[in-house]
Amino acid sequence: MHDPNLLMGKHFEGNPFEVGGYKWKAVATRCPSTQEPREVLKVFFVSCNDVKIRAHVSYSVSFEQDMLAQQSSRVLRIACPYTMIDEVDVPLDGFVTENEDSLRRGEVTVFFDLKNVRAANEEDQPGPMVNTRAVGLEIIDRQSIDMWLRGCKFGIASLSKERGSDVFNCSLVRFWAQSHPNHRYWLCKRTESGGIAVDKCVDSTGVMESFGSACQQDNGKELWLTVFREKKNADESFQPVDEDSIVVFCKLWERPYGYLSYLGHLFVKKRARCSHLAKEIMDMVGSVRDRGNCGVYLEERYSELKDITRLSSTLRQGGVVSGSVVILRTWSMDNTAPQGADLQRLLHSYEAPARADHDFSNGLSLSSSVQFFSTSDAYVYLDQLPIVNSFPLPSEPVLSDNEAPEADDGVARS
Repeated sequence: MHDPNLLMGKHFEGNPFEVGGYKWKAVATRCPSTQEPREVLKVFFVSCNDVKIRAHVSYSVSFEQDMLAQQSSRVLRIACPYTMIDEVDVPLDGFVTENEDSLRRGEVTVFFDLKNVRAANEEDQPGPMVNTRAVGLEIIDRQSIDMWLRGCKFGIASLSKERGSDVFNCSLVRFWAQSHPNHRYWLCKRTESGGIAVDKCVDSTGVMESFGSACQQDNGKELWLTVFREKKNADESFQPVDEDSIVVFCKLWERPYGYLSYLGHLFVKKRARCSHLAKEIMDMVGSVRDRGNCGVYLEERYSELKDITRLSSTLRQGGVVSGSVVILRTWSMDNTAPQGADLQRLLHSYEAPARADHDFSNGLSLSSSVQFFSTSDAYVYLDQLPIVNSFPLPSEPVLSDNEAPEADDGVARS
């Protein structure tokens, strides 16, 4: 890493790389020190693998000719999937000038040495301070929504959560999501009425946010996390979003059919008008040529519908939030548009077929990839790094290990 003043982005996150046949990534961020009055630069070495890993680890951090931190003897550590295997605290005092008015310039070298890297056994445990409690993961995607609409008309998911897989409480959400390059994940919250409120994209979460910190507790017992999953082809890119973007789920109800189909989702700006949203939804259906013969309705609590087709108010004023569900309803030329309660009674009048079992055959595959500190065109000064007040514990050293010495598996250097 060249020049301690220059760290990429809001945090430093190196490119993925491989050591010992497994994938790793390095991350750096500012944290308050628990022992020193000043802050520290905390460097994490993260396992980006879907299995538990064991390795003997040593490290050193130097600035020019000065050694700032060192662990010369290798320590056996166990890392759960997508968690840090080790960390280094570097006091910022080592980077400041003598008069403490600026940061010194120079080259910082971070050296991690890993030996005996391998998948851990069942008896290999990361330590009592590492939270390995299971978090139930529910995935909402096009397939699950299509399955739901085969038997139901309101909402996009069952009121009861559908367990897709389990993840570790301590696993870091960001690195888990990065292991699926053709998927983009959005953190969601289950509402009291059973709806889905889309919170934020996993790409915008903190690098140290774990499943445990993002999940909800079910009746004081089980831990759950619901995510919405987008999918793209390998040669495509996801639609850019920002903090002003919200997700709206769209369904189609065509005359004379009684069932609803899933159109997809839209990204719209919070300050957009409801009428603008209605036009965008109509543009999603090529067969809608006469916009006078269709309407857009917002699903509200207790299975109520609200006509927002020509509503001039903003999305927020009209009740549209991230995770809202809207229905595009079409009707024949010789029919007048159904209004209010008439449309709701019409929707409820159709017999719903028996719901098929939820299929998660395309569920999660926990894997990831990884390289260390690398150069980029985008830089930020060290004093612009956000201060992280809390972070998960790394794997704890194993106090006893009778394993015979072996040849080194690999070394990571930046």
